[in-house]
Formats: sequence, structure tokens, C-alpha cells
Amino acid sequence: MFTYEEYGLRISSAIPLSNRTQSREPADVIIRLGYIGALPHASEATKAGTNFRVTAQGVFLFWDGIGTILVRKGRDIIVDPAQKTDDRTLRQLLLGPAFAALLHQRGRLILHASAVAINDGVAAFAGNPGQGKSSLALALYALGHDIVADDVTSIEFDGVVPIVFPSSPQINVWPETLSALTYDPATLSKVEHNYEKRVFPVTERFSMRRLPLRNVYVLREGDEAAIESLSAQEAFIALIQHSYAVKLLDGSDAATHVHQCAALVKTTGVCKVIVPRNLVTLPHVAQMIADAARQRPLTSNDSTGLGERSIDL
Repeated sequence: MFTYEEYGLRISSAIPLSNRTQSREPADVIIRLGYIGALPHASEATKAGTNFRVTAQGVFLFWDGIGTILVRKGRDIIVDPAQKTDDRTLRQLLLGPAFAALLHQRGRLILHASAVAINDGVAAFAGNPGQGKSSLALALYALGHDIVADDVTSIEFDGVVPIVFPSSPQINVWPETLSALTYDPATLSKVEHNYEKRVFPVTERFSMRRLPLRNVYVLREGDEAAIESLSAQEAFIALIQHSYAVKLLDGSDAATHVHQCAALVKTTGVCKVIVPRNLVTLPHVAQMIADAARQRPLTSNDSTGLGERSIDL
């Protein structure tokens, strides 16, 4: 078994996850290989989708030709891979959807976002696949900022303060982005054998600390780079849309999630960032965000500071 510390949890895993410093403490989470068997029918599930089932047993995640993962009670992950599935593919599924489900079971708010540390606080970039979350994180890393998380940003409230936990010391990025930021993609491994994204290992400037979330930047495509404020209602809707585990919500789970997002709107600057498609502009957009994040959060009530924000739920 391999041992790690990810998202503030001690992990014991039968599958290698990252190059992060190993932990010798007792494990909070066990990842093991095992036989899962037949999936529950959709009619028996609390909630069902094209590649997941939410049941009283836990969350079943499955992919044709790859295998099945069962996540239970926020502490147990069983992996049942197809015969030819390699550790590289399993690692990506564990660090992405499986960990998102597990952290959600532990009561955390999970954003589909990458994150960096700026001035002892965290700036997170939320968006749809392909909108540049990891690209912006790497561009800010190139400017000297610490990486906190890639793709899965885990948030827990310490009182009213949202705290972000560091994830794995790596970023998955496209070769074109690496080249635009003067990194050589030929020196890096592919995320998966048949997938061109590369794993960029963060060997320097990876944040090992839990840090307060100061800003959430919602990414949108456009012609000219800009940062725009969002109303409280717009910010709330954006957080709901970009919650990683939103499809897993049911009953009281959903109510908790709504209140977490509402609390985040009241304590965090949630803004919209217009990102041009041209990769040449990436360093400029990163610098613009770094400069903005050093100031107080931009909100709909005050372009220079955080005012009171109310949401009608």
C-alpha cells in the first residue's frame, strides 16, 4: 500500500497517486482493489446518471472498458478495474471524480476548479471543461505563485471562513499551453496513453497549507481579457453550476450544498473573468488576476471591497 496526504486527509492506497511526501500516520481513507460485481439498477438508485449511481451503499462510478469505483462513507474507495486498465488511468479517475465524491460525502463543498495561492489566500478558477482552469493555474505558477489544486477544489468552513485544502502536486495541461508558457511537453508523461494532455509535476511551489479562499473567478470566453463583478444571485448560480458533486446531491444533501454556496457568496469575491482563446494572452490574463487578487475581493456592491451580499433562496 502507498501512503499519502491529499486534501488534508491521510490516504492509504493500493494504486500510486502522486509524488507527494508520504505520511506515516494512520489512514483516514483506504483505497483498495476489489470485486464490486453487478451495478444496482437505476430504479433502485437514489439518483442515477450515465456513469454513476447513488445508493444507500455509496456512490458507484463506472466507465465502459475501464472499470468501476465504489465510494463509501467518505473513507472507503474500492476499485474494480477492467483487465487492461493501467494505473495511470485509474489515478486520474481517483484524483478526479472519485475524490470529489468522497470529499462530498465528508461534507465539503467541491468546486470544479483549479486554485493557486496569492498573498496567503486562495484564488480559484471555476469553469467548464476546456475553459482554461488548469492553464491559468499553470500561468500563475510560472509567475511564481504556489499551486493548491487542479480541477478539484475542496472547501470546508472554519466558522464562517472557507478553507481550501491542498490536493495533489500536479497539473494536467495540453501541450499547446505548455509550449505557450515555454515548457517542453515532450519531457512530460501523458495523462493517459491515448490522451494528449500532459501531467506537469509541481516539484516546486506546491502549497502544503490550508488557506482561506479569497476569490473565485468564473471563466468565460471572449475577445478581450477582463474581470467583471457578478451580482449575488449570479455568483450563487455560478457556484451551483460549477460544483463538482452537484449531480450526486439528494434530499438534505442538496439543502446543505445550497447553504454552503450561499455562505461562499457572502464571504468570498466571486467574479467573472473573460479569457481570450489566444494562448499568447495567457500570461497577461494571469498577471491581471494576480493583481486583482492582491486587492480586496471584487463584488457587485463594491468594486474595491467586500460588502454585505444577500441572496433570496
